Amino acid sequence: MKSLIKSIPDIINPCAQVRRTCQRVSTLMENQVSPSVIINSQKLDEFIQNLELKVKQDNIAYEQWAKYHMDPNNYSIEQVLAYIFVVDGMNFCFWPNNPSGNFEYEHMTKNLAKILDEQPDFFIPKQLTLVQADELKSRVFNNMEFALLEERARIVREIGYIVETSFDGSFVKFLERSDFDVPTLIKDIVQNFSGFRDEAIYQGEQVCFYKRAQILVADIIGALQEKKNMEQFVFENQEQLTMFADYRVPQILRHVGIFQYSEELANKIDNEIELPYSSTDEVEIRAQTVVAVEMILGKVKENQVLNQKIKYSFEIDWLLWQMGENNLDSMKPHHKVLSIFY
Repeated sequence: MKSLIKSIPDIINPCAQVRRTCQRVSTLMENQVSPSVIINSQKLDEFIQNLELKVKQDNIAYEQWAKYHMDPNNYSIEQVLAYIFVVDGMNFCFWPNNPSGNFEYEHMTKNLAKILDEQPDFFIPKQLTLVQADELKSRVFNNMEFALLEERARIVREIGYIVETSFDGSFVKFLERSDFDVPTLIKDIVQNFSGFRDEAIYQGEQVCFYKRAQILVADIIGALQEKKNMEQFVFENQEQLTMFADYRVPQILRHVGIFQYSEELANKIDNEIELPYSSTDEVEIRAQTVVAVEMILGKVKENQVLNQKIKYSFEIDWLLWQMGENNLDSMKPHHKVLSIFY
């Protein structure tokens, strides 16, 4: 399903850069004697068969955006956008100091929704520039010694400052600058907000992921699709979004056999040894995750049953993420990296 609206050239298109650079990593890995992450094509085909069966049984459903966030119809468009920017500004690294998984993404989003109800001025850009780590700890993270609180506060302050000083304090004005073209909006996010510049170096070459920038756009799309009277906010080129390279999707890909790790990497992950950010292991896991989801999408497009239900890479991401959330107790650990990017 291709948009008729032409997007920006691939050379400056962040979605195209994610696909190209991740495929480049995968290609370089093919020359290795013992690659750390192998995509098992046979298991991928089996996954497609199982997915087709679930679709035929009407056993696949996309969760409503409001389920994990709030009802966007209860708030102004400016408030909805501010809320989403803050959510995805802090949407990373939930595993440290949280061994039992008592605090997950939806706890953060619901706490922020409570603040939006009780103190809507908190989300005004000028007020966001004043946010401190202690306030986030007590009001958002249930007084837990959560990882990277200072970074989360810094990113929120940066969001507030840029929107206040460069876009007249309006998230809507920032959004409108893109003319509602998805790759352009992602490019604007990455260029304006340093906390979203999710890139790495692999064998001397730049690799792009832009996980939080892309999921920010997907969240905006999801929220505004559920908000009434938003006909003027129609986003073009949604199909260019890639999956959102994090730790949950590779975990489920391994669980279903699509990912096969080398013995050395498997031992690190299973023993919960932290991988350094931008290390070879980390970049290879994330890049192969993007490539694997693109391979799944290719198979989906060839399947008449699946192609009626699934159109985009990010929809596969959501399905895999939901599978992961539903199978947490039966899966092996996910890889662990201390990072602001996921």
